[in-house]
Amino acid sequence: MPPTPPPSDSVTASARNCSKTSRRCAAGEEVVAPSLAAQARRTGSCPLSLAEREVLAACEEGASTAEVAGRLYLSEGTVRNKVSEILGKLGARNRTEAVRIARENGWL
Repeated sequence: MPPTPPPSDSVTASARNCSKTSRRCAAGEEVVAPSLAAQARRTGSCPLSLAEREVLAACEEGASTAEVAGRLYLSEGTVRNKVSEILGKLGARNRTEAVRIARENGWL
């Protein structure tokens, strides 16, 4: 059998990085992949409150204002106000667009 060639520089660097990351995790450090950190920086944090996300989730299911109000124990006026706040924060024209934006950004 021919001898096994030495590993390439990229394989060696990858193995060193893996070992280093494993040691950091074992020491209790939080380690985040650079690609995930970059994505989080691009996306940013969710501008919606928990209550707004609950309203938007109900809207995603096609619930009317009255149905959302009933499910979440809110008045219809409060639901309309929350939807208006959601549209403004996300720069959306309607509920459907707001749901799409929130889904694309991982907020729903």
